[in-house]
Formats: sequence, structure tokens, C-alpha cells
Amino acid sequence: MIGAELSWAFGRSRDALAQLQELPTAEEGPLELADLFPQGVELARRHGGEGWLQELHRHLRSHRQIRAAEQLRQQVGRSWPSIAPPVVRTLHHVACSGGTLISRCLASLPDVVLLSELNPTNRYGAAFNPSHPLALYALQAGPLAPEVEQAEFLGQITQVLDLCASRGSDLVIRDHSHSDFFRGSAVAPLQPVRHWLAPHHPLQSVVTLRHPLDSWLGLIAAGWHTQFEPTTLLTYCDRYQAFLDAYDDLDWIHYEAFCRQPEPVFRQLCDALCLPCDVSALERFATRKLSGDSGRSSDRIEPRPRRPLPDAVRAELADPATSRALGQLCVRMGYGADAW
Repeated sequence: MIGAELSWAFGRSRDALAQLQELPTAEEGPLELADLFPQGVELARRHGGEGWLQELHRHLRSHRQIRAAEQLRQQVGRSWPSIAPPVVRTLHHVACSGGTLISRCLASLPDVVLLSELNPTNRYGAAFNPSHPLALYALQAGPLAPEVEQAEFLGQITQVLDLCASRGSDLVIRDHSHSDFFRGSAVAPLQPVRHWLAPHHPLQSVVTLRHPLDSWLGLIAAGWHTQFEPTTLLTYCDRYQAFLDAYDDLDWIHYEAFCRQPEPVFRQLCDALCLPCDVSALERFATRKLSGDSGRSSDRIEPRPRRPLPDAVRAELADPATSRALGQLCVRMGYGADAW
């Protein structure tokens, strides 16, 4: 996992990866520490010198090769298996952040199969689960061992990928991050969709974001703000930071930008996921029904006004610690410290 430092070093520049193409590999010639990015020397010093930087360079080259091979596959024909094992696309966002709308648009693409709100270690499953024998077993005998959960998950994903291949479809998994970050007394120790798939499949992954105050108001409206402890906006900001830490090396797509300019942002999203873009999906999305559609429903993609602030939220925002935490979160997410 490269994580936050790589994101910091590249500054989220879309041109940064293109610059790697001209750099020598370890076999072709010596790799200068300052060649990769301006902070390369400092990062390499922290992580063990030139060997670490060369490994980073190899990883990023591999990422570019995956994208190039997938793009070639789309051009030649979707039945041509240029990547083995197949690429899996994953989508990550918090609850009440517009993720269902974006997912419905992706699910409306031709030849895309989208699994909505998947989390194989969901700690809060319902007692009525007639199609899942292991989940029912866990209710009676206690939690399953991680290796059992992992084996079951990977086995089922393999079956789904085989079915997708038989119909020439690409698989997109919409992660249910709410279970990992916003339930119970602590953040989950791992994010299984990404952590368990990464050793077995090349991943193309994206995070979608919405202003955290709007997401918090959505949680309150849905009654989900009481699902973690303590139930405060300050805790929500801390957990949102943990979510960003976990996925800080991924591309970010902002819900507000998507609502203002659906077509160009949708093209950006499809490019990040290495999917062929068909903007007519933006006209068909209303016919797609997915789990998690708990917000203000509409058949239009357009900006929404902020929900009214309850008195309790106004009181929280008056607290300096909460206001500071929300401001720091907004700055990190690109909204600005005074965005509310």
C-alpha cells in the first residue's frame, strides 16, 4: 500500500503518471531519486533509499500497463482476454454522499455488471438471510474465521467473473464502506473488498466524495447517525478521515462536480475505471434500481440545496473542536475551510 505519501508527492496531478513513461527501469539504467517527483528524495530517505523508489516505479509502471491492456481490449473486442486474472473495478464512498446515483449511471453502461454495496465482513447482518448458509451458521456458532470469509468471498467473485466473461461484461463492485467506518465503537481493521481482491486481481478503483456536512445531514435524515459511538459530528469527521486515509492513493470524483457537469465528469469516472464511456447511460440511469437508494430521489442529475440545519447540528458547529475538525476535513477533500 503506497497510501497518503504517494498522493501527497504527486499532488493528484493527472499528468504525473505520464511522466513515468520516459524514466529508465532498474535494468535500463540508474534511477535518480529526484527524477520521479520533487519530493522523491525525501520520501526515499524515509522509506529506505533507492530500492524503495525503484519498487514504487515498478508498481506504477504495472498500473499503466494494466490500463493500456484494458484499453486495447476495449478496442479489439471485449471477448479478447488481455488480462489474466481479469481486472476488477471497485467504487468506494460513504453513505448519503450521492454514491447510489453515480453507481446507477455506471450500472447503466452497456456490458457492465455492478454489484451494489458489497462487504463480505459486514458485522451487522440480518437474522433472515435464507440464501447465505455461512451467515446463518455465524449467527448460531459465532463469527467466522477470517480465512473462511475470505475464501468464500474470493470463490464467489471468481464465479461472478466467469459469468461476466461468458457475456462479455466488466465487473464493478460498489463497496459498502459504511459497515467498515461508520458502525459500532471502532473502525474495522481492514477493508475486505480491496484488501482481499488486490493480491489476486488488478484493480481499477475510484473514491466518490460529497461535502461531509451534506453527508452528515443525510445520515441524520435517514436515522443512521446513531450507528456509531459517540454519535457526534466530531466523531463523524474523525471516521471520515480514516476512510480517506484508507483510500488516499485513489482518484477522487466529487458528487457536486458530477451534478453540475454530468457528461465530462462521467467520462472522467469511466476513464479512471478503464471502462468505455457511453454518455447515454446518463439518460437511462433512472430505470436502474440499486440498494442504498435512501436519499432524495429524482430522475434528474442536478445540484441539490443543502438540507436545513437542525438546532443540534448548529450547536455542534459552534464548538471550536468540531468546527476545526470539519474545516480540516473540508480542506482535505477540496471544499475549502469555510465551505459551510
